[in-house]
Amino acid sequence: MLVLKKMSTKKLMIYAAIIVLLLAATGLMLYQNKKLTSLRAAPSGGLTQPVEVASPAAAKAKNNGGLDLTIFSSEKFKELRNNISVSQERPETGKRNPFQPE
Repeated sequence: MLVLKKMSTKKLMIYAAIIVLLLAATGLMLYQNKKLTSLRAAPSGGLTQPVEVASPAAAKAKNNGGLDLTIFSSEKFKELRNNISVSQERPETGKRNPFQPE
């Protein structure tokens, strides 16, 4: 039968302090997250009204999940694509049968 080994009270207190510290840090992060998300809500507590978007480019970026995709239609991006040097020729293939003499 297994015998339980007694832990010293000093080690037990250190482990308990570490666990309490981790739980407190997790609670603090959750509290700050809730506080930040509550700041985004309407101050009146009622339904929020839609926010008007200033420019069409910003509206397009908002519809794409926050990504601004207008860079792909700019002239600078097209110039970058024109400067790419890609080899159009196919590489030479090796021997079809490596056991066949040349």
